[in-house]
Amino acid sequence: MEKVFNNPSYNYLDCRKIQVFNYLAANGIDLNVFFYNAWENAKEVHEEIITKKQRKWSYEPNVGGNWADFGIETVKVAYQQFEDVIPLVNELIERKQDVFIWLDAHYIDHRKLDPLLHHSLAIKGYEEKDSFLLDDIPVKQGVISPVSRIHDGCNYSRRKYITYYDLHNYELSETTMIQNRAKLKLHIESIDHDFNFYESIFVRLTDVHPNEAIELIPYMDDALSIIAGSRFLFARYLMTDGVLSELFGDLISHYIKTIELLKIMLLKASITKKLDSEGLSACCKKLSSMESDLVQRLKLETTSDVSGWRSTFDGTREIFSPEQLETVASSDTSIKIRWKESADIWTNSYDIYLDGAFLDNTKGCSYTFSNLIPDRSYSVSVSSRDALGNKSEEQATMLAETKWDTKNEDLAVNRPVYSSSDENLLYNKDNVTDGNQDTRWSSLCDDSQWIYIDLGGVTNFNSVILKWEDAHAASYHLDVSNDGVNWTTIYTNLDCKGKTEILHFETQQQRYVRMSGIKRATEYGYSLWTFSVWNKK
Repeated sequence: MEKVFNNPSYNYLDCRKIQVFNYLAANGIDLNVFFYNAWENAKEVHEEIITKKQRKWSYEPNVGGNWADFGIETVKVAYQQFEDVIPLVNELIERKQDVFIWLDAHYIDHRKLDPLLHHSLAIKGYEEKDSFLLDDIPVKQGVISPVSRIHDGCNYSRRKYITYYDLHNYELSETTMIQNRAKLKLHIESIDHDFNFYESIFVRLTDVHPNEAIELIPYMDDALSIIAGSRFLFARYLMTDGVLSELFGDLISHYIKTIELLKIMLLKASITKKLDSEGLSACCKKLSSMESDLVQRLKLETTSDVSGWRSTFDGTREIFSPEQLETVASSDTSIKIRWKESADIWTNSYDIYLDGAFLDNTKGCSYTFSNLIPDRSYSVSVSSRDALGNKSEEQATMLAETKWDTKNEDLAVNRPVYSSSDENLLYNKDNVTDGNQDTRWSSLCDDSQWIYIDLGGVTNFNSVILKWEDAHAASYHLDVSNDGVNWTTIYTNLDCKGKTEILHFETQQQRYVRMSGIKRATEYGYSLWTFSVWNKK
Protein backbone atom coordinates (compact mmCIF):
# COMPACT_ATOMS: atom_id res chain seq x y z
CA MET A 1 0.00 0.00 0.00
CA GLU A 2 1.18 3.50 -0.80
CA LYS A 3 2.42 5.05 2.47
CA VAL A 4 2.85 8.74 1.59
CA PHE A 5 -0.64 10.08 0.90
CA ASN A 6 -3.10 7.17 1.33
CA ASN A 7 -5.38 9.25 -0.88
CA PRO A 8 -4.87 9.23 -4.67
CA SER A 9 -6.46 12.68 -4.93
CA TYR A 10 -3.48 14.22 -3.08
CA ASN A 11 -0.77 12.18 -4.80
CA TYR A 12 1.31 14.37 -7.08
CA LEU A 13 4.68 12.60 -6.90
CA ASP A 14 5.88 10.46 -9.78
CA CYS A 15 5.98 6.68 -9.48
CA ARG A 16 9.71 6.55 -8.64
CA LYS A 17 9.50 8.94 -5.71
CA ILE A 18 6.46 7.15 -4.29
CA GLN A 19 8.24 3.79 -4.60
CA VAL A 20 11.39 5.08 -2.90
CA PHE A 21 9.39 6.63 -0.06
CA ASN A 22 7.58 3.31 0.38
CA TYR A 23 10.92 1.50 0.53
CA LEU A 24 12.22 3.90 3.20
CA ALA A 25 9.03 3.47 5.25
CA ALA A 26 9.35 -0.32 5.02
CA ASN A 27 12.82 0.08 6.58
CA GLY A 28 11.45 1.97 9.57
CA ILE A 29 12.38 5.48 8.43
CA ASP A 30 10.01 8.32 9.38
CA LEU A 31 9.04 9.89 6.05
CA ASN A 32 7.80 13.13 7.58
CA VAL A 33 11.32 14.44 8.17
CA PHE A 34 11.82 14.78 4.40
CA PHE A 35 8.90 17.18 3.92
CA TYR A 36 10.23 20.44 5.42
CA ASN A 37 10.25 22.08 1.95
CA ALA A 38 7.15 20.38 0.53
CA TRP A 39 5.06 23.57 0.13
CA GLU A 40 5.02 24.15 -3.65
CA ASN A 41 4.92 27.59 -5.22
CA ALA A 42 1.37 28.12 -6.56
CA LYS A 43 2.51 30.36 -9.42
CA GLU A 44 5.00 27.77 -10.63
CA VAL A 45 2.39 25.00 -10.39
CA HIS A 46 -0.03 27.07 -12.45
CA GLU A 47 2.59 27.82 -15.09
CA GLU A 48 3.94 24.26 -15.41
CA ILE A 49 0.66 22.34 -15.27
CA ILE A 50 -2.22 24.58 -16.42
CA THR A 51 -0.52 27.01 -18.78
CA LYS A 52 1.78 24.44 -20.38
CA LYS A 53 -0.85 21.66 -20.14
CA GLN A 54 1.46 19.16 -18.47
CA ARG A 55 0.37 16.30 -16.21
CA LYS A 56 1.24 16.17 -12.54
CA TRP A 57 3.71 13.28 -12.85
CA SER A 58 5.88 15.48 -15.09
CA TYR A 59 6.16 18.17 -12.39
CA GLU A 60 9.49 18.32 -10.53
CA PRO A 61 8.59 18.66 -6.82
CA ASN A 62 10.64 20.04 -3.96
CA VAL A 63 10.65 16.77 -2.00
CA GLY A 64 12.48 13.58 -2.82
CA GLY A 65 15.84 14.96 -3.81
CA ASN A 66 17.48 15.45 -0.43
CA TRP A 67 18.43 11.89 0.47
CA ALA A 68 22.12 12.72 0.97
CA ASP A 69 21.26 15.22 3.73
CA PHE A 70 20.24 12.21 5.83
CA GLY A 71 23.16 9.96 4.91
CA ILE A 72 21.19 7.99 2.30
CA GLU A 73 23.37 7.20 -0.72
CA THR A 74 21.75 6.96 -4.15
CA VAL A 75 23.64 4.39 -6.25
CA LYS A 76 23.11 4.15 -10.01
CA VAL A 77 24.68 1.34 -12.03
CA ALA A 78 24.57 1.61 -15.82
CA TYR A 79 24.31 -1.38 -18.17
CA GLN A 80 24.35 -2.13 -21.87
CA GLN A 81 22.34 -5.33 -21.44
CA PHE A 82 20.27 -6.00 -18.32
CA GLU A 83 21.97 -9.37 -17.97
CA ASP A 84 25.18 -7.47 -17.09
CA VAL A 85 23.72 -6.34 -13.74
CA ILE A 86 21.81 -9.51 -12.82
CA PRO A 87 24.55 -10.67 -10.38
CA LEU A 88 24.29 -7.32 -8.57
CA VAL A 89 20.48 -7.46 -8.63
CA ASN A 90 20.62 -10.93 -7.06
CA GLU A 91 23.05 -9.72 -4.41
CA LEU A 92 20.84 -6.76 -3.52
CA ILE A 93 17.74 -8.98 -3.35
CA GLU A 94 19.64 -11.29 -0.96
CA ARG A 95 20.33 -8.21 1.22
CA LYS A 96 16.58 -7.36 1.04
CA GLN A 97 17.23 -4.15 -0.85
CA ASP A 98 14.76 -2.96 -3.47
CA VAL A 99 16.16 -2.50 -6.97
CA PHE A 100 14.55 0.26 -9.05
CA ILE A 101 14.34 0.03 -12.82
CA TRP A 102 12.90 2.05 -15.72
CA LEU A 103 11.09 0.55 -18.68
CA ASP A 104 8.63 1.58 -21.36
CA ALA A 105 4.98 1.39 -20.36
CA HIS A 106 3.98 -1.27 -22.92
CA TYR A 107 6.06 -3.78 -20.93
CA ILE A 108 3.71 -3.31 -17.94
CA ASP A 109 1.18 -6.13 -18.39
CA HIS A 110 -1.30 -5.16 -15.69
CA ARG A 111 -1.77 -1.44 -16.43
CA LYS A 112 -3.24 0.61 -19.26
CA LEU A 113 -0.64 3.32 -19.74
CA ASP A 114 0.45 5.55 -22.57
CA PRO A 115 2.93 3.24 -24.41
CA LEU A 116 5.31 6.19 -24.80
CA LEU A 117 5.40 6.76 -21.04
CA HIS A 118 8.52 5.77 -19.11
CA HIS A 119 7.66 3.95 -15.91
CA SER A 120 9.44 2.91 -12.71
CA LEU A 121 9.17 -0.48 -10.98
CA ALA A 122 10.75 -1.84 -7.81
CA ILE A 123 12.14 -5.37 -7.93
CA LYS A 124 11.40 -6.98 -4.54
CA GLY A 125 12.65 -10.49 -5.24
CA TYR A 126 11.88 -13.66 -7.17
CA GLU A 127 8.62 -15.57 -7.41
CA GLU A 128 10.21 -18.93 -8.19
CA LYS A 129 13.20 -18.71 -10.50
CA ASP A 130 11.51 -17.49 -13.68
CA SER A 131 9.52 -14.52 -12.37
CA PHE A 132 10.27 -11.28 -10.55
CA LEU A 133 8.14 -10.05 -7.68
CA LEU A 134 7.56 -6.35 -8.35
CA ASP A 135 5.96 -3.33 -6.71
CA ASP A 136 4.15 -0.93 -9.02
CA ILE A 137 3.18 1.52 -6.29
CA PRO A 138 1.06 3.63 -6.12
CA VAL A 139 -1.19 1.23 -8.05
CA LYS A 140 -0.32 -2.32 -7.11
CA GLN A 141 1.96 -4.43 -4.95
CA GLY A 142 3.08 -8.02 -5.41
CA VAL A 143 3.03 -8.02 -9.21
CA ILE A 144 4.50 -11.17 -10.75
CA SER A 145 6.20 -10.72 -14.12
CA PRO A 146 8.39 -13.10 -16.13
CA VAL A 147 12.09 -12.35 -15.78
CA SER A 148 12.45 -12.51 -19.57
CA ARG A 149 9.89 -9.74 -20.06
CA ILE A 150 11.66 -7.47 -17.56
CA HIS A 151 14.96 -8.22 -19.30
CA ASP A 152 13.47 -7.19 -22.64
CA GLY A 153 11.86 -4.08 -21.16
CA CYS A 154 15.09 -2.93 -19.53
CA ASN A 155 17.16 -3.65 -22.64
CA TYR A 156 14.87 -1.43 -24.71
CA SER A 157 14.62 1.23 -22.02
CA ARG A 158 15.84 4.75 -22.65
CA ARG A 159 17.26 4.81 -19.11
CA LYS A 160 19.68 1.91 -18.93
CA TYR A 161 20.63 1.85 -15.29
CA ILE A 162 19.42 0.33 -12.06
CA THR A 163 19.17 2.34 -8.85
CA TYR A 164 19.35 1.31 -5.23
CA TYR A 165 19.57 3.20 -1.95
CA ASP A 166 22.23 2.46 0.66
CA LEU A 167 20.76 3.14 4.11
CA HIS A 168 23.75 2.12 6.23
CA ASN A 169 24.74 5.71 7.00
CA TYR A 170 21.23 7.00 7.55
CA GLU A 171 21.09 9.22 10.62
CA LEU A 172 18.49 11.56 12.06
CA SER A 173 20.49 13.55 14.57
CA GLU A 174 19.54 16.68 16.50
CA THR A 175 22.01 18.58 14.32
CA THR A 176 20.19 17.40 11.19
CA MET A 177 16.83 18.45 12.63
CA ILE A 178 18.15 21.92 13.51
CA GLN A 179 19.52 22.27 9.99
CA ASN A 180 16.11 21.25 8.61
CA ARG A 181 14.40 23.90 10.72
CA ALA A 182 16.78 26.51 9.35
CA LYS A 183 15.93 25.37 5.81
CA LEU A 184 12.25 25.41 6.77
CA LYS A 185 12.55 29.05 7.88
CA LEU A 186 14.15 30.02 4.56
CA HIS A 187 11.52 28.06 2.66
CA ILE A 188 8.66 29.85 4.45
CA GLU A 189 10.28 33.23 3.83
CA SER A 190 10.50 32.38 0.11
CA ILE A 191 6.76 31.57 -0.23
CA ASP A 192 5.20 34.08 -2.60
CA HIS A 193 1.46 34.60 -2.13
CA ASP A 194 1.07 37.64 -4.38
CA PHE A 195 -0.11 35.39 -7.24
CA ASN A 196 -3.81 34.50 -6.86
CA PHE A 197 -3.84 30.86 -7.96
CA TYR A 198 -7.59 30.33 -7.48
CA GLU A 199 -8.67 33.56 -9.11
CA SER A 200 -6.58 32.55 -12.11
CA ILE A 201 -8.33 29.14 -12.25
CA PHE A 202 -11.74 30.79 -12.20
CA VAL A 203 -10.78 33.32 -14.88
CA ARG A 204 -9.33 30.60 -17.12
CA LEU A 205 -12.56 28.57 -16.82
CA THR A 206 -15.00 31.42 -17.44
CA ASP A 207 -13.13 33.49 -20.04
CA VAL A 208 -12.95 30.77 -22.69
CA HIS A 209 -15.45 28.75 -24.72
CA PRO A 210 -17.17 26.08 -22.55
CA ASN A 211 -15.61 23.24 -24.56
CA GLU A 212 -12.13 24.68 -24.01
CA ALA A 213 -12.88 25.11 -20.31
CA ILE A 214 -13.85 21.41 -20.03
CA GLU A 215 -10.59 20.44 -21.76
CA LEU A 216 -8.64 22.38 -19.12
CA ILE A 217 -10.22 20.53 -16.18
CA PRO A 218 -7.81 17.52 -16.09
CA TYR A 219 -4.85 19.91 -15.86
CA MET A 220 -6.58 21.99 -13.19
CA ASP A 221 -7.33 18.83 -11.24
CA ASP A 222 -3.65 17.87 -11.43
CA ALA A 223 -2.59 21.35 -10.30
CA LEU A 224 -4.98 21.15 -7.35
CA SER A 225 -3.54 17.73 -6.46
CA ILE A 226 -0.07 19.30 -6.31
CA ILE A 227 -1.28 22.17 -4.11
CA ALA A 228 -3.28 19.88 -1.78
CA GLY A 229 -0.64 17.14 -1.65
CA SER A 230 2.27 19.50 -1.00
CA ARG A 231 0.39 21.28 1.82
CA PHE A 232 -0.53 17.87 3.26
CA LEU A 233 3.13 16.75 3.33
CA PHE A 234 4.26 20.12 4.70
CA ALA A 235 1.77 19.83 7.56
CA ARG A 236 3.04 16.32 8.32
CA TYR A 237 6.54 17.72 8.82
CA LEU A 238 5.35 20.62 10.98
CA MET A 239 3.36 18.34 13.27
CA THR A 240 6.06 15.65 13.50
CA ASP A 241 8.83 18.04 14.45
CA GLY A 242 6.60 20.00 16.82
CA VAL A 243 7.49 23.21 15.02
CA LEU A 244 3.92 24.51 15.05
CA SER A 245 0.86 23.69 17.12
CA GLU A 246 -1.70 21.06 16.12
CA LEU A 247 -4.14 23.93 15.61
CA PHE A 248 -2.18 25.01 12.55
CA GLY A 249 -2.31 21.45 11.26
CA ASP A 250 -6.09 21.55 11.68
CA LEU A 251 -6.26 24.65 9.48
CA ILE A 252 -4.23 22.99 6.73
CA SER A 253 -6.39 19.87 6.98
CA HIS A 254 -9.54 21.94 6.48
CA TYR A 255 -7.91 23.83 3.60
CA ILE A 256 -7.09 20.56 1.84
CA LYS A 257 -10.65 19.30 2.26
CA THR A 258 -11.93 22.50 0.67
CA ILE A 259 -9.58 21.93 -2.28
CA GLU A 260 -11.19 18.50 -2.56
CA LEU A 261 -14.59 20.18 -2.84
CA LEU A 262 -13.32 22.30 -5.74
CA LYS A 263 -11.97 19.16 -7.41
CA ILE A 264 -15.40 17.56 -7.05
CA MET A 265 -17.05 20.61 -8.62
CA LEU A 266 -14.65 20.36 -11.56
CA LEU A 267 -15.31 16.63 -11.86
CA LYS A 268 -19.04 17.30 -11.96
CA ALA A 269 -18.51 19.95 -14.66
CA SER A 270 -16.48 17.52 -16.77
CA ILE A 271 -19.31 14.97 -16.56
CA THR A 272 -22.26 17.31 -17.13
CA LYS A 273 -20.38 19.63 -19.52
CA LYS A 274 -21.77 22.55 -17.52
CA LEU A 275 -19.92 24.99 -15.26
CA ASP A 276 -21.49 26.15 -12.00
CA SER A 277 -19.97 29.63 -12.27
CA GLU A 278 -21.51 30.90 -9.05
CA GLY A 279 -20.40 27.90 -7.02
CA LEU A 280 -16.92 27.90 -8.55
CA SER A 281 -16.53 31.61 -7.83
CA ALA A 282 -17.49 31.21 -4.18
CA CYS A 283 -15.21 28.20 -3.67
CA CYS A 284 -12.24 29.85 -5.41
CA LYS A 285 -12.64 33.02 -3.34
CA LYS A 286 -12.76 30.97 -0.15
CA LEU A 287 -9.67 28.97 -1.08
CA SER A 288 -7.81 32.14 -2.04
CA SER A 289 -8.54 33.62 1.39
CA MET A 290 -7.51 30.39 3.12
CA GLU A 291 -4.19 30.18 1.27
CA SER A 292 -3.42 33.83 2.01
CA ASP A 293 -4.32 33.44 5.68
CA LEU A 294 -2.16 30.31 6.03
CA VAL A 295 0.87 31.97 4.46
CA GLN A 296 0.49 35.05 6.66
CA ARG A 297 0.23 32.88 9.77
CA LEU A 298 3.30 30.87 8.70
CA LYS A 299 5.36 33.99 8.19
CA LEU A 300 4.25 35.41 11.55
CA GLU A 301 5.37 32.20 13.25
CA THR A 302 8.87 32.41 11.75
CA THR A 303 11.51 33.33 14.33
CA SER A 304 15.28 33.52 14.21
CA ASP A 305 15.70 30.93 16.96
CA VAL A 306 14.88 27.93 14.81
CA SER A 307 16.40 25.43 17.25
CA GLY A 308 13.76 26.31 19.81
CA TRP A 309 10.97 27.19 17.40
CA ARG A 310 7.59 26.54 18.96
CA SER A 311 4.26 28.10 18.08
CA THR A 312 2.53 30.74 20.16
CA PHE A 313 -0.51 30.48 17.87
CA ASP A 314 -3.80 31.48 19.53
CA GLY A 315 -6.86 30.02 17.83
CA THR A 316 -9.54 31.99 19.68
CA ARG A 317 -11.91 33.75 17.27
CA GLU A 318 -15.62 34.54 16.77
CA ILE A 319 -17.73 32.56 14.31
CA PHE A 320 -21.41 32.74 13.38
CA SER A 321 -24.31 30.31 13.07
CA PRO A 322 -25.36 28.95 9.65
CA GLU A 323 -27.99 30.63 7.49
CA GLN A 324 -30.93 29.53 5.30
CA LEU A 325 -31.85 26.46 7.36
CA GLU A 326 -34.64 24.54 5.62
CA THR A 327 -36.38 21.17 5.35
CA VAL A 328 -35.39 19.24 2.21
CA ALA A 329 -37.52 16.13 2.65
CA SER A 330 -39.41 14.20 5.29
CA SER A 331 -41.09 10.86 5.88
CA ASP A 332 -43.22 9.56 8.71
CA THR A 333 -40.10 8.83 10.80
CA SER A 334 -37.34 11.03 9.36
CA ILE A 335 -36.55 14.64 8.46
CA LYS A 336 -33.74 15.84 6.19
CA ILE A 337 -32.53 19.44 6.60
CA ARG A 338 -29.89 21.57 4.90
CA TRP A 339 -28.36 25.01 5.28
CA LYS A 340 -26.08 27.42 3.48
CA GLU A 341 -22.38 26.81 3.95
CA SER A 342 -20.83 29.32 6.33
CA ALA A 343 -18.99 32.25 4.73
CA ASP A 344 -16.33 31.93 7.44
CA ILE A 345 -13.31 30.31 5.80
CA TRP A 346 -12.39 28.11 8.76
CA THR A 347 -15.84 26.76 9.69
CA ASN A 348 -15.51 23.03 9.15
CA SER A 349 -18.40 21.32 10.98
CA TYR A 350 -21.82 21.84 12.50
CA ASP A 351 -23.43 20.72 15.75
CA ILE A 352 -26.93 19.30 15.37
CA TYR A 353 -29.67 19.66 18.02
CA LEU A 354 -33.13 18.10 18.25
CA ASP A 355 -35.64 19.71 20.62
CA GLY A 356 -32.78 21.56 22.29
CA ALA A 357 -30.62 18.46 22.97
CA PHE A 358 -27.26 17.94 21.25
CA LEU A 359 -27.47 15.02 18.84
CA ASP A 360 -24.50 14.91 16.47
CA ASN A 361 -21.75 16.76 14.60
CA THR A 362 -21.48 16.72 10.80
CA LYS A 363 -18.99 18.00 8.24
CA GLY A 364 -21.57 18.55 5.50
CA CYS A 365 -24.35 21.11 5.07
CA SER A 366 -27.23 18.66 5.43
CA TYR A 367 -28.43 16.19 8.03
CA THR A 368 -31.08 13.46 8.30
CA PHE A 369 -32.87 12.85 11.60
CA SER A 370 -34.17 9.28 11.97
CA ASN A 371 -36.24 7.27 14.48
CA LEU A 372 -38.75 10.11 14.84
CA ILE A 373 -42.42 9.90 15.78
CA PRO A 374 -44.92 10.18 12.88
CA ASP A 375 -46.98 13.36 12.44
CA ARG A 376 -45.10 15.40 15.00
CA SER A 377 -43.31 18.78 14.93
CA TYR A 378 -39.70 19.01 16.11
CA SER A 379 -37.42 21.93 16.89
CA VAL A 380 -34.16 21.44 14.95
CA SER A 381 -31.08 23.64 15.46
CA VAL A 382 -27.62 23.95 13.95
CA SER A 383 -24.54 25.77 15.24
CA SER A 384 -21.12 26.22 13.61
CA ARG A 385 -17.66 25.04 14.67
CA ASP A 386 -14.33 26.00 13.11
CA ALA A 387 -11.09 24.12 12.58
CA LEU A 388 -9.68 25.69 15.74
CA GLY A 389 -12.42 24.37 18.02
CA ASN A 390 -14.44 27.59 18.36
CA LYS A 391 -18.24 27.39 18.37
CA SER A 392 -20.88 29.95 17.36
CA GLU A 393 -22.74 31.38 20.33
CA GLU A 394 -26.08 31.38 18.48
CA GLN A 395 -27.93 28.58 16.67
CA ALA A 396 -30.03 28.52 13.54
CA THR A 397 -33.41 27.06 14.58
CA MET A 398 -36.66 26.06 12.87
CA LEU A 399 -39.66 23.73 13.24
CA ALA A 400 -39.90 20.63 11.04
CA GLU A 401 -42.62 17.97 10.80
CA THR A 402 -42.60 14.23 10.11
CA LYS A 403 -45.10 13.44 7.39
CA TRP A 404 -45.36 10.67 4.80
CA ASP A 405 -46.30 11.55 1.24
CA THR A 406 -48.95 8.97 0.34
CA LYS A 407 -48.06 9.37 -3.34
CA ASN A 408 -44.71 7.65 -2.71
CA GLU A 409 -44.95 3.99 -3.73
CA ASP A 410 -41.19 3.65 -3.30
CA LEU A 411 -40.82 2.91 0.42
CA ALA A 412 -37.17 4.06 0.39
CA VAL A 413 -37.67 7.64 -0.87
CA ASN A 414 -36.13 10.19 1.53
CA ARG A 415 -35.33 7.47 4.06
CA PRO A 416 -32.01 7.53 5.99
CA VAL A 417 -29.16 5.69 4.28
CA TYR A 418 -25.95 4.24 5.74
CA SER A 419 -22.88 3.05 3.84
CA SER A 420 -19.47 1.53 4.46
CA SER A 421 -17.95 4.47 2.56
CA ASP A 422 -18.67 7.29 0.11
CA GLU A 423 -16.21 8.02 -2.69
CA ASN A 424 -16.66 11.74 -2.08
CA LEU A 425 -19.32 14.34 -1.23
CA LEU A 426 -20.66 14.33 -4.79
CA TYR A 427 -21.29 10.57 -4.89
CA ASN A 428 -22.69 10.15 -1.37
CA LYS A 429 -25.10 7.56 0.05
CA ASP A 430 -28.14 9.88 0.27
CA ASN A 431 -28.29 10.00 -3.53
CA VAL A 432 -29.83 6.52 -3.81
CA THR A 433 -33.06 7.59 -2.03
CA ASP A 434 -33.34 11.26 -3.05
CA GLY A 435 -35.81 10.55 -5.86
CA ASN A 436 -33.38 11.99 -8.42
CA GLN A 437 -32.42 9.52 -11.17
CA ASP A 438 -29.33 11.59 -12.07
CA THR A 439 -27.50 11.39 -8.73
CA ARG A 440 -25.62 8.34 -7.53
CA TRP A 441 -23.66 6.74 -4.71
CA SER A 442 -20.17 5.37 -5.21
CA SER A 443 -18.08 3.49 -2.65
CA LEU A 444 -14.36 3.26 -2.16
CA CYS A 445 -12.49 0.68 -4.26
CA ASP A 446 -12.92 -2.40 -2.11
CA ASP A 447 -14.99 -5.58 -2.54
CA SER A 448 -16.43 -5.63 0.99
CA GLN A 449 -18.49 -2.43 0.70
CA TRP A 450 -22.18 -2.12 1.59
CA ILE A 451 -25.11 0.28 1.68
CA TYR A 452 -28.40 -0.04 3.56
CA ILE A 453 -31.68 1.82 3.97
CA ASP A 454 -33.61 2.42 7.18
CA LEU A 455 -37.32 2.15 6.34
CA GLY A 456 -38.17 3.86 9.64
CA GLY A 457 -39.88 0.85 11.19
CA VAL A 458 -40.88 -2.73 10.46
CA THR A 459 -42.34 -2.59 6.93
CA ASN A 460 -43.84 -5.09 4.50
CA PHE A 461 -42.01 -5.27 1.15
CA ASN A 462 -41.46 -7.88 -1.55
CA SER A 463 -39.36 -6.17 -4.20
CA VAL A 464 -36.12 -4.17 -4.55
CA ILE A 465 -34.91 -2.29 -7.63
CA LEU A 466 -31.17 -1.64 -7.99
CA LYS A 467 -30.16 0.73 -10.77
CA TRP A 468 -26.43 0.30 -11.27
CA GLU A 469 -23.93 2.68 -12.78
CA ASP A 470 -21.22 1.11 -14.98
CA ALA A 471 -19.24 0.33 -11.83
CA HIS A 472 -21.60 -2.42 -10.70
CA ALA A 473 -21.21 -5.52 -8.56
CA ALA A 474 -20.13 -8.80 -10.10
CA SER A 475 -21.75 -10.51 -7.11
CA TYR A 476 -23.59 -9.39 -3.99
CA HIS A 477 -26.07 -10.30 -1.25
CA LEU A 478 -29.36 -8.62 -0.43
CA ASP A 479 -29.81 -8.69 3.34
CA VAL A 480 -32.57 -7.64 5.73
CA SER A 481 -32.64 -6.85 9.45
CA ASN A 482 -34.88 -5.50 12.19
CA ASP A 483 -32.08 -4.07 14.34
CA GLY A 484 -29.31 -3.12 11.87
CA VAL A 485 -26.98 -5.61 13.57
CA ASN A 486 -28.24 -9.12 12.85
CA TRP A 487 -28.72 -9.65 9.12
CA THR A 488 -30.41 -12.37 7.07
CA THR A 489 -29.62 -12.91 3.39
CA ILE A 490 -32.78 -13.15 1.26
CA TYR A 491 -31.17 -12.99 -2.19
CA THR A 492 -27.75 -13.69 -3.72
CA ASN A 493 -26.59 -12.77 -7.20
CA LEU A 494 -23.29 -14.35 -8.24
CA ASP A 495 -23.50 -13.18 -11.86
CA CYS A 496 -24.64 -9.56 -11.76
CA LYS A 497 -24.72 -7.85 -15.17
CA GLY A 498 -25.44 -4.38 -13.81
CA LYS A 499 -27.92 -1.96 -15.42
CA THR A 500 -31.37 -2.15 -13.73
CA GLU A 501 -32.19 -5.19 -11.63
CA ILE A 502 -35.75 -5.83 -10.42
CA LEU A 503 -35.65 -8.35 -7.58
CA HIS A 504 -38.75 -10.20 -6.35
CA PHE A 505 -38.96 -12.34 -3.22
CA GLU A 506 -41.39 -13.45 -0.54
CA THR A 507 -42.88 -10.62 1.50
CA GLN A 508 -40.53 -9.46 4.23
CA GLN A 509 -41.44 -7.73 7.50
CA GLN A 510 -38.20 -5.91 8.20
CA ARG A 511 -36.86 -2.41 8.89
CA TYR A 512 -33.45 -2.42 7.15
CA VAL A 513 -32.48 -3.50 3.61
CA ARG A 514 -28.82 -3.87 2.60
CA MET A 515 -26.83 -4.44 -0.57
CA SER A 516 -23.67 -6.19 0.60
CA GLY A 517 -20.95 -6.49 -2.04
CA ILE A 518 -19.05 -9.72 -2.60
CA LYS A 519 -16.98 -8.81 -5.66
CA ARG A 520 -16.77 -5.74 -7.91
CA ALA A 521 -17.15 -5.97 -11.68
CA THR A 522 -14.60 -3.17 -12.29
CA GLU A 523 -11.51 -1.70 -10.66
CA TYR A 524 -13.71 1.06 -9.20
CA GLY A 525 -16.04 0.87 -6.22
CA TYR A 526 -19.73 -0.08 -6.27
CA SER A 527 -22.02 2.59 -7.71
CA LEU A 528 -25.83 2.84 -7.62
CA TRP A 529 -28.13 5.46 -9.12
CA THR A 530 -31.12 4.28 -7.06
CA PHE A 531 -31.91 1.70 -4.39
CA SER A 532 -35.70 1.47 -4.14
CA VAL A 533 -37.94 -0.77 -2.03
CA TRP A 534 -41.49 -1.76 -2.99
CA ASN A 535 -44.46 -3.78 -1.78
CA LYS A 536 -45.96 -4.92 -5.08
CA LYS A 537 -49.58 -6.02 -5.04
